[in-house]
Amino acid sequence: VEAKDNNHTVSFGMQQAKTYAQMMQIPFAYSSTGDAFEEYDSLTGKECQIAMEDFPTPDELFERYKTESNGGEGLSDTEVAIINQPYYSGQNTNTPRYYQRNAINKTLDAVAKGQERILLVMATGTGKTYIIKEIIPSIISQIFNYIDESDNEDELFKIEISSIEIYNEKINDLLDKSNKNLNIINNEIINLTKINVNSKEQMTSILNQVLSLRDKNELQNHNSKSHFIIIIKLHHYFKQKKKLIISKLLLTDLQGSECLSKNLIEEKNIEEQKLINKSLIALGIVVNNLSINKKENNYIPYRDSKLTQIIKECFGGNCYTNIILTCSKHENSSVETRNTLLFGEKAKKIKNNPTVNIQNNFNQENKNNNLFLSEIKEEENEKIYESINNNLKKNNNESEI
Repeated sequence: VEAKDNNHTVSFGMQQAKTYAQMMQIPFAYSSTGDAFEEYDSLTGKECQIAMEDFPTPDELFERYKTESNGGEGLSDTEVAIINQPYYSGQNTNTPRYYQRNAINKTLDAVAKGQERILLVMATGTGKTYIIKEIIPSIISQIFNYIDESDNEDELFKIEISSIEIYNEKINDLLDKSNKNLNIINNEIINLTKINVNSKEQMTSILNQVLSLRDKNELQNHNSKSHFIIIIKLHHYFKQKKKLIISKLLLTDLQGSECLSKNLIEEKNIEEQKLINKSLIALGIVVNNLSINKKENNYIPYRDSKLTQIIKECFGGNCYTNIILTCSKHENSSVETRNTLLFGEKAKKIKNNPTVNIQNNFNQENKNNNLFLSEIKEEENEKIYESINNNLKKNNNESEI
C-alpha cells in the first residue's frame, strides 16, 4: 500500500505501489489518499477503485490468489498444501524476510511443476542453510501429497534418503559416521547409506537429525567448512505396465566462498577454506565452459572436484535445475556479491536436456526390486530404522526416530 496525502488523486501512488509489489513478488498493490483505495490485481491485470471500508482482508486476498493463479485455472490442491506448509521452526531461527520467502516459494513452485534439482549458492553468511531448512519440510509434504493423491493399487512407491558432506575433498556419509572417504564410479557414490522411508514423519525425523548433526559438527569443529547434500530418490512403479519411473532430487547447500585476507581464520580452517574455494572455482569453470558454445569448447572438467562430479547432472545433464543466489548487503563483500551474480548470469545460459527416467518391462518380482512402500515388511522397517538411529545417536543426542 502506497499512501499519499489527499491533495492527490487516489491513484497517484499506484505506479510506486506496483514497483514495490513487483520487487517483492506480491500480486496485489494499492494506493490511497485516505479517501479511498485504488487496487491493482497483477493476476488479472485489472485496476479499480474501492471504498475504504471495502479493503479486503488477508483471507479474502488469499482466496482470490488461489482462484486467479495459473492463468485463471486456480491452484491445485497440491500447490495449496505446499503454500500452507508452515515455515521451519527451530532453535535460533527467525521468521523469513520477504526476499527469503520469495526464494523459498519460487523453489517450491518449480519443484511442484516437476523441476527436480536445486542448488543453493554461494557467499558465506548470506542465508543458504537457513533457506534449505525452510525448503525441506515443504518438499517432504509435497512428495507424500503426490503419493497420497495416487490412491491406486496398481501403483507402488519407494523413497530413499541419503545425505553426505564433502569435507576437504572427501565424501563422508552423514547417516553412518564410519563411512568416510567414499568413491564415485559412473556418477554414483559407492557404498553410500540409503534409507527407505514410508511416511512423512519418518523422513522428517531423519532429515531433522541430519541437520542437527551437521550443525553440531560445525560447532564442535569450530565452523568446519564443508558442502552438504541431501539426496532423495522416488521410485514410482506401475504394476500392469511393468513401468518404473525414477526421480532424483539433490538439495545442495554449498559452503560459501571467502577471501582469506578479509577473515580471521584459524590455521586448520585456512586449508579447509582453500579446498572449498578450489571446488567452487572448479564449479565456476564448469559453468563457464557450458555457457559457451559447445562447439568452441567441448571439454567440461567435471572431474576436477568431487562436488562437480556429484552435481554433474545439474549442469548440462538430464534434469531441471533451480539456483538460489544469496548475497550480502555489506560493502566489504562487494567482490563476492559480484562473483555470485556473474555465476548466476552464466548458469542461466546453460541448456539442460531433461527427460523422464523410465524403465520399461521392469520385473518387480525380482528380489532386488521389491522394496516398495506398500510392500515393505514391518520387521524390515524396524531393522532399517534401528540401524540408522544407532548411527545418528553416536553423534547426536537427539530423540529416537
